[in-house]
Amino acid sequence: MAKKFAIEGNYLTIVDSVSAKAEQPFDAGTTNFAVRGTKITVFDTNNPDGHNFRVDYSVVLDKDGISFGAQSVFETWLKENTGFNSAAGGSVALVNAFRTRVLADSGIFEGYDSLKLWVKTNYSLIKNASLVLTPNAYKNSKLFALVPSDGTGDLTWTRASTKTRVNPLQLVEGIGANIPSIDYGSGTGAILVEPQRTNLILNSNNPSLWSTRGATVTLNYGISPSGMQDSSRLIFSDANFEHSQLFTSVSGVTGSLWVKGILGETIKFGLTNNESLFVLNGNWQRLEMFALGAATKIGVNTFSGATARNIEIWEAQVEAGTYKTSNIPTVASTVTRIGDVVSKTGISSLIGSKQGTVILDIAALANDGTNRVISVSDGTISNRIVFLYSQNNTQFISRIITPVSDFVSTVTLADNTQFNKIAVTYNETNMSIWANGILIETVATGTLFPENTLNRFGFDNGIGSNHFYGKVKGIEIYKTVLSDEEIIQLTT
Repeated sequence: MAKKFAIEGNYLTIVDSVSAKAEQPFDAGTTNFAVRGTKITVFDTNNPDGHNFRVDYSVVLDKDGISFGAQSVFETWLKENTGFNSAAGGSVALVNAFRTRVLADSGIFEGYDSLKLWVKTNYSLIKNASLVLTPNAYKNSKLFALVPSDGTGDLTWTRASTKTRVNPLQLVEGIGANIPSIDYGSGTGAILVEPQRTNLILNSNNPSLWSTRGATVTLNYGISPSGMQDSSRLIFSDANFEHSQLFTSVSGVTGSLWVKGILGETIKFGLTNNESLFVLNGNWQRLEMFALGAATKIGVNTFSGATARNIEIWEAQVEAGTYKTSNIPTVASTVTRIGDVVSKTGISSLIGSKQGTVILDIAALANDGTNRVISVSDGTISNRIVFLYSQNNTQFISRIITPVSDFVSTVTLADNTQFNKIAVTYNETNMSIWANGILIETVATGTLFPENTLNRFGFDNGIGSNHFYGKVKGIEIYKTVLSDEEIIQLTT
């Protein structure tokens, strides 16, 4: 009978029986194992822990069947003869050890399968990284790092307020103060770092307290993006009617509202003197509108030929800024969500001061004309390497700043709000910048920093300002300059 194996640490453990090719069987009793044939394939594609594992190997046996006796003997033989400690086995062991460490520290672990696949694909390189950040594990005030395994690279996350995120089930949920936000709004998990914002709308999810002209409101009508029955139904009696909420006059604000209606119908949404027709897709959509001038009202209406008469709405938001951020629910007063601050100091052993490679899989929240910076530094403006989306909304800049020199390399990207895989290599000869598998520019450098100078990593400019507000799928730091082939593998 063929057997299914689960991976636990550096061992394979029998789980239960599965089918296998007849010409390549495993015969096993409770504690005794025998192997027949010269080539054996072990498949494990559906065990309870979600492991996907395959080993192909050839062995020359002196007879058709060999009894290995105890399970430990078989495991030893398997490790010594099958290449079990290759990338497949080692990558799963790394992910399993990471999950075990997180859970032992009372953390939350998400996205096991996607992380395992990514690590398996890149394990030959990742195992040599000094710091690897992924959107998978967190707890109060901590974002866990996959590498190093001892936790010295875990980042400190502060935010003195609650916030919301889209969870793995694609539902909007609230999370507590100082809890890192891993957001799944784009379908896969990403570290979401946001600025401080205030929702200026009162009673953001109680449209029965808003102003209406020709609309009937039913509270708690349907299932909202939160998965709860707390959306509100609006029925407009005809064209040219409106349902809206007032707020204190502010210039340069973004309004947003979740709306669900009949596929193909249209609804007009927006702010004072800044409205547009939106086509409904039959699902929940978060409509968005920016008003540069003074605005005092947000709402939906059936003007300008809008065809929708029966819609659901959920959670209105008006915030100063050129783009919407995660939902900030309100009741009787405005509510402020504090900005996320993420960094770690005292990690000089993880950062190359004279040479290194930094891989960034990131996206900006918006092209808003600001500098959004990720850095390694010594906590001062004199010794740092910064990686930033610049005020020029199509540029990404890598800049090495020493007390006597300033080296800059730039790449122009098609869209900073889409995920781009950026690589920067540096040493005391040159600095190169790559984007999505393509070498963009190499510039000459010179003397950099004394060893162990760079000891801080942060989503900021190194001194606590120009914070990186965006989404992160992964960051890797290596203390060596990777080869062109290795960079292409990690950024393509």
